[in-house]
Amino acid sequence: DALSTVQLQSLQRNVAYQLARAYRNQALAYPPGSPDFVNSLTQALEKPDAVAEIEVADDVIWRAKLDRAVCLRFLGKLSAASGPLAEVLESGRDDAPAAIVARGRGEELRLLLAAGQLREAIEAVEKRSGGAADTGEIRNHHPAAGDYDLARVEVYLAAWQAANKTGRTEESQGWQRKAVALVAAIERDHGPYWMRRAEMLLASTIGGAGEGDVAALRR
Repeated sequence: DALSTVQLQSLQRNVAYQLARAYRNQALAYPPGSPDFVNSLTQALEKPDAVAEIEVADDVIWRAKLDRAVCLRFLGKLSAASGPLAEVLESGRDDAPAAIVARGRGEELRLLLAAGQLREAIEAVEKRSGGAADTGEIRNHHPAAGDYDLARVEVYLAAWQAANKTGRTEESQGWQRKAVALVAAIERDHGPYWMRRAEMLLASTIGGAGEGDVAALRR
């Protein structure tokens, strides 16, 4: 049977979104800031433009808005990234799906870190210390919850780096313990995929500095 006009439009939106995701993932295979990196992200931003602008409560449209914020952050356009991110976070739970809002909370943390606003990122984490599950609808095993908790690890490690750089040993050890404990919680709540991503963050940050307690170095 032939697809209806609505079905064809939905298919068109999905194709545009998936193609944009492919370009974004391609960009991550190149060195940050390189011409290929910028070119792939530029194409990722161009493809879903029409999709993100549609004023319809559609999951694909919300994902496109969030991915647009991610691409702009990768390009260093932090002010521009805050626009589509705000659309997602300020839409309310009756509009954007809870899973998209939860992912948006993780992106909010990453945007604060990219802007050098570590204190604000820590405050945002402490405000939502229950993790992504405090959206009310996101269970621990949901990918959105795993992504938000991974963003929390990034905040803890950034705090560790800041304290370690200025010789605040006791404080840096505290952040390190928080990061390791959160990785253990991610392993328990979200499974091996998110655990491995969190462990890679530990390895590239704490392990890369040649420091860490036994629990951190084992991870």
